Amino acid sequence: VKTKGNRVECLKARQTELSPKCAKWVNRHHEVFMAREKACADDYKKFCPKHNDYDERVKCLTANLGGLAGDCKATFSK
Repeated sequence: VKTKGNRVECLKARQTELSPKCAKWVNRHHEVFMAREKACADDYKKFCPKHNDYDERVKCLTANLGGLAGDCKATFSK
């Protein structure tokens, strides 16, 4: 699964340069990103095969929330 355009991954790579508050935010969102990448792999293929950008996939999955698998759907309540 491609992560092109993922701002959280970019910030995670530069975490030592961030303020403590920002670093905490990045850690939390990185956890959601990693969980979603794992839990939603099949739903990405099913609903969003043309979306390579993470943010675009999230929009696509949100638009298809009712049809998502349970594990994937659960990442949207985090």
